[in-house]
Amino acid sequence: MSEPPDISPYRKEFLERLDVKQDMRKYREYISASGHADFEHAPAAHHEIIVDACQRLLDPNHPSKRLLIMAPPGSAKSTYSSVQFATWFLAQNPWMTILCCSNTTDLARRFNRRRKSVIETEEWQKLSGSSLDPTNTSVDEWGTLAGGLVIAKGVGSTITGTRSDLNILDDPISSFEEANSDTQLAQQIDWYEADYRTRLKPNGLELMIMTRWAAKDLAGVMIERNKRGDEDWEIVRLPMEADVPDDPLGRALGEPLWPEWFTPHQLRMAKKSEVKWQAMYQQTPSNESGSWVSKDQIPIVHEGLVPKNLRILIAMDLAMGVRKGDYTVFIVAGLSESRDLYVLDVLRERCSIEETTSTLLGLNRRLKPYQVLIDNDTSAQMFASFVTPRVRQEGTSIPIKALPHGNRDKEDRASNIRAYFREGKVFLKDAAWNEVLIDEMLEFPGGGHDDQIDCLSLLGRQMGAISAPTPPPTKINTAPVTALVETEHGLETRSTFDELFEDNKGSRGLRLANRRRI
Repeated sequence: MSEPPDISPYRKEFLERLDVKQDMRKYREYISASGHADFEHAPAAHHEIIVDACQRLLDPNHPSKRLLIMAPPGSAKSTYSSVQFATWFLAQNPWMTILCCSNTTDLARRFNRRRKSVIETEEWQKLSGSSLDPTNTSVDEWGTLAGGLVIAKGVGSTITGTRSDLNILDDPISSFEEANSDTQLAQQIDWYEADYRTRLKPNGLELMIMTRWAAKDLAGVMIERNKRGDEDWEIVRLPMEADVPDDPLGRALGEPLWPEWFTPHQLRMAKKSEVKWQAMYQQTPSNESGSWVSKDQIPIVHEGLVPKNLRILIAMDLAMGVRKGDYTVFIVAGLSESRDLYVLDVLRERCSIEETTSTLLGLNRRLKPYQVLIDNDTSAQMFASFVTPRVRQEGTSIPIKALPHGNRDKEDRASNIRAYFREGKVFLKDAAWNEVLIDEMLEFPGGGHDDQIDCLSLLGRQMGAISAPTPPPTKINTAPVTALVETEHGLETRSTFDELFEDNKGSRGLRLANRRRI
């Protein structure tokens, strides 16, 4: 029986490239020969889950053309999806267009630089049979000689003039405050529907990779649509600690993700905020059932537990005139060394502008606040013109800080303080005003009054810009050396010279001559 003929080197290389195009794992190994940093490390167990899901997205027999991957920050989910998968897809289809969006334009550009650097490797060019188009190399949009495009945009950007074969949305939310603003979340969903998704061609593919932030974020919206049968998403959830018996990685309950990378210290730090732990790390943000904050997120502490060293702030919301339903509100709060906010007092009265001025001057004299916060609006400007002569008359000054609100609605402006409440960073001192304040918080935004919320929102918007108070200096022990006692004859000692010398070296309160004379 004759031996089979040798496969020519060219045919062997052709079959190898064909194999690489069909297997994302082999693609990583193939590109890793270039030394590219995004292909340097072998995948961990959860990366294998991401790779398998991405491969299914390209399977023409797979029922879903949409993939949602949810994983904690720092888990390298973007490396495998936004970089490796995107460039693998383009290597198979170098004439196609990919639209890649992230929470900011800067982040979208950083990902696009990483993708572009893959395309510039000799390995990718051999695999795809194409290369970078030298006439189209912008970081916002670059192309291949085969006619393909990769476009990078920030969430909220206008997207016109192009149609995509694959949409990749990587971490659309940039902050916890943004996630707690129903207004901003609604705007993001509007952008997703009107600008982002409309760019996708019929039968185009969608990949969304994100860390969860809130129940109503984009992932939450898509999950709800999936449950109703309105859309068909494959959903991959990778919690930091296994919390269900059928964990996708086969972990025991409580077993951590990627222990080779995430340290026990990192997990302990992540768990300090239960809200962030459940949302960002476990991918299960709490469902708030429409309430702005829940009652168990409003801790009340006894006066004796309020820290002494606080940076005092006053927030004020003005009612310009005495009318039924309008209140002028002052909230006195203190920022602690650990950056917790303690609400110390609330004054809420229907009063004239003269009475408001007197109250402010009195608080300023008594508390000497670090800042007095007020919205920079027409009422504040009118109040400033009224209060300035009184301040000059008293020969004092008030550290007023007028905060711009950018025409944002009340709920949006209150998103920061809401996030701090949910993190457990705000405490109310036990006092008679607690009940009225809590009732307003629980009814917001649909309640009858929101004057106190307006004050709280000022505190929330400014907290990040204020440094925490420094600890008071340690008191130096100036007590006399115990070896000396006072008698009817004056100071006497029962210690030896050597004992006194040793005491003197360790004492800041009494200095004996180094020659040990008494």
